[in-house]
Amino acid sequence: MKCWNKPSNLHLERNPERRRQHRSKRMEIVAHKILLIEDDPIMLSLLETLLKMEGYQVVQFSGEKLEDVTITLRNEKPDLALVDVNLRAFNGFEVLESIRCDANLKDIRVLMSSGLDVSIECIQRGADYFILKPYMPDDLIQSIRHVLGA
Repeated sequence: MKCWNKPSNLHLERNPERRRQHRSKRMEIVAHKILLIEDDPIMLSLLETLLKMEGYQVVQFSGEKLEDVTITLRNEKPDLALVDVNLRAFNGFEVLESIRCDANLKDIRVLMSSGLDVSIECIQRGADYFILKPYMPDDLIQSIRHVLGA
């Protein structure tokens, strides 16, 4: 007759202190949340896939009104908003202004992107960083890490 050996981590369930330590270690590995504000569905899908592969939590903005962006930002509380400057219904500068003028949102880090080099204007208006399209995936990840201080 063979005896069943309990896995060594089962002791965590009986020892409350070990359970707390184990839980706190898992909590340290919480991923940064990134809100994507991009109106190109293909770009949006590619960005989401890339960022999830890198371990980020990703939320897509899918509304048509500037007010919806503010609501989404308040509800989701992202660490970073990746904002395309040239959107159909409104532009990224309006998004940036609504973030920086709202006391509840002003601390959200903002990474702006565009196919035109409007980096100086983005930074002057309050963006944390700018990346010129087209960019390589590694360049985007490096920019995000820079903005998040990771």
